[in-house]
Amino acid sequence: MKYFLFIFGLLAFGFANAQIPLDESAHVDSLLKQTQSSSTEERVRAHFELSNFYFSRSDSLNAAKQFSVAQRLSAGNSMLEDVSLFYQANLFFDSDRPQAMALYKKADSGLQHYNTSWTIYLRAKCWRAIAMLQQLNDDEPGFIATLTKKAMPLAQKAKSQALVGMIYFDLGIGFYNTIQYKKSNEYLYKAVATLKGIKPVRKSLPDAYISVAQNYLMLEDYGKVPGCLANAYAILKNFPKSDVLDDYYHILGIYQYKIKDYKSSMASLDKAIELAKGNKDYYLAASIYNRKFNFYFEQKEYQHALRILDESSESLRLDAFIRNRLGMIYNYARVHGAMGQYHKAYDSLSKFVDLYDSLENADFFNKTRELEAKFKVAEKEQKIAILEAEKKETALRQKNSRLTSWLLLTICAILLISFLLLYITFNNRKRMAKQKEVNYKQQLKEMEQQQDLASAEAMLEGEERERSRMARDLHDGLGGLLAGIKIKLSDHAKAENSTRADLEHVISQLDESVSELRRIARNMMPESLKRFGLEISLRDLCESLSSTETRVDFQAIGIEENMDMAAQIVIYRIIQEALSNAIRHADAKNILLQCSKNEDTLFVTIEDDGRGFDMNAMYESSGIGMSNIKNRVKYLKGKLEIASQPNEGTTINIEVNIAA
Repeated sequence: MKYFLFIFGLLAFGFANAQIPLDESAHVDSLLKQTQSSSTEERVRAHFELSNFYFSRSDSLNAAKQFSVAQRLSAGNSMLEDVSLFYQANLFFDSDRPQAMALYKKADSGLQHYNTSWTIYLRAKCWRAIAMLQQLNDDEPGFIATLTKKAMPLAQKAKSQALVGMIYFDLGIGFYNTIQYKKSNEYLYKAVATLKGIKPVRKSLPDAYISVAQNYLMLEDYGKVPGCLANAYAILKNFPKSDVLDDYYHILGIYQYKIKDYKSSMASLDKAIELAKGNKDYYLAASIYNRKFNFYFEQKEYQHALRILDESSESLRLDAFIRNRLGMIYNYARVHGAMGQYHKAYDSLSKFVDLYDSLENADFFNKTRELEAKFKVAEKEQKIAILEAEKKETALRQKNSRLTSWLLLTICAILLISFLLLYITFNNRKRMAKQKEVNYKQQLKEMEQQQDLASAEAMLEGEERERSRMARDLHDGLGGLLAGIKIKLSDHAKAENSTRADLEHVISQLDESVSELRRIARNMMPESLKRFGLEISLRDLCESLSSTETRVDFQAIGIEENMDMAAQIVIYRIIQEALSNAIRHADAKNILLQCSKNEDTLFVTIEDDGRGFDMNAMYESSGIGMSNIKNRVKYLKGKLEIASQPNEGTTINIEVNIAA
């Protein structure tokens, strides 16, 4: 609270100061007692916290002393050495912000290897400090984002209620600085709710109440200000030496001025100035003097305004912020001008310009000198670091000289063994790959041979089937007819009263025998195929298979007669088998046979309206007729497609190459 009210940022370890209990003496006594602990970690922590406390009080001598003791106790302990980086960063917070930022990040990187509540707590504080540095660089969005995404999750994981409350407080300040007063109050109330139950009471609790009051002032909601200030005072009245009281009286004075209680306002601001001077907070004292000056100037009480400027000169002399003195000189010019004392106003403006110019030059000179000093310090630190590194390197070389040879020999042996293993593995894999390739080719060749053998067997089986059918037809059909004719002729020769009718009956049986003989001959090898070619043979086949129960239609498109005879015979047998299946097994009523030729490719389609069949059942067990069709198509290196469904007929598409 002490700093953000006037410069909207947390400077010079206000962020560390806010976490300290209101009872500072008890806090210091507790830390001093902790330095006598038997636990090294507890002692180190106490010395670091004392260093932090003294530094926030501008007691650099005691701060450095405590830090030195803590660092000496941390030597040799990697975790405590990482912890020391955080407190070292605190020492650079005001003087060298880039160095502080680098140390905080390095501390966080090292501490993340230790999953204890203290290291997690310190990591949260690292990110909170980084957020403060972002705020000092006018990066309020970065300040809020770092607190929300980095510091808060770690504080919650560490289960530090005090730190969680402080981060809520910080977020309230961040939203205040970005003029989001309602959102600021939302987080400040969260801070109050979190910090209320913590003992001993932290300074940030009354600070939060005072900050809420200030937000209501900015929102001009004056009715809610007294309650907030009363809550703050209820805590602060028990700590009359607290440096938060000056802020309380400061905001109280502003509120009283806003409600036009000018007398009470001036008394409260005077009390705030007295407390600020007692706390050696000359920046706050100068700021309150400036507030009083503006109040009198607004009321056109110029003599009182001049008196305030005269009274503030001592605080401004002690204030480290020279720009506040620049503002005082400018205020002299304002009030003299308002009083019509133009020569004095001119003199004040001249002083203002001269001081402003010298301030700009001084800033440039100071920055140059600061950079030069930092460079020299860095150069010295680098030399020390190099010497220490050389010393450590020499000691390490002496310690490890005997191990180096063994290590190299071991590495060489491992590399040699690895190379041999890789070489053997590579050769084995290469040999296995070659063997697999040979086996694969042999298996492929055997499969091809088996397929050719299967095709040949299927062809032979088909031929045997044809021969069996031919023998059956000759024996049962033609043989029976001829035997009957022989008996008739024998009877006719013996009978004296044989008639012409009996002779005609014998002649009729001879006609049937001739027809049967032709049918058998056609099945074996149609004479028309040799004499007239495939188209006429297929037409004769369709006509011979047509009957009153089944109609077979044949359509031919561009089938040439000079086709290879062997191919014609195989194609004829394929179609003959397919038509026979459609008539005998499908009970088809209508069959359509289409044959067409395009260059060296013959297309055959056979469609019927029979009862069809289940394709899955066909794949599981094909009949002999269907196997003959498949093998003959394969023999011609053609393609076969069959489409059928129960009660929806069957379509067979065949595509074969008939090039000579």
